[in-house]
Amino acid sequence: AFTGFSFLAFNLVCALLSFVVLPLKRLHTRSLSPQDRRAYYAELFQLWYGRHLRLMRFLGLLTFEVPPPPPELPKGKPFVLLANHPSLIDVIVLRATVPGITCLVKQSWYNRPHFRNCCIESGDFCAERGVIGSTSVLDRFVEQLEKGYPVLVFPEGTRSPMGGLR
Repeated sequence: AFTGFSFLAFNLVCALLSFVVLPLKRLHTRSLSPQDRRAYYAELFQLWYGRHLRLMRFLGLLTFEVPPPPPELPKGKPFVLLANHPSLIDVIVLRATVPGITCLVKQSWYNRPHFRNCCIESGDFCAERGVIGSTSVLDRFVEQLEKGYPVLVFPEGTRSPMGGLR
């Protein structure tokens, strides 16, 4: 029941952010430079992911502390973070932990109406399924890195099966 509540809360907050909060915030951030606007939203989303982790801990679903970023992560410089994808929670943990990170998102998630505005303001991007030979994903990777943002990617493209990698 608590796991279901956690997923419901996550999706409801996504919808609230996408359809109410972000459109209102855009009115106040439209005069900011693109870098300042990106920093503003990065902080907003990092706070939101951290609060969702605290909710899951309060519900007894998690029993850990979010660690500080590893010291070897370059400070103030872009990098690519490759991660396994054992569950949907790993994205929340990484986004709560690594400031300003953008993510290659599965197209089916990116296209969900209640999630899309969150992806856009986070700087997330997706790959078009079935497009062979396209360099658009690599172009977006390079674009984010050139802007100075870290990029999170799950090379398997989906969650790992129990006990191993795809």
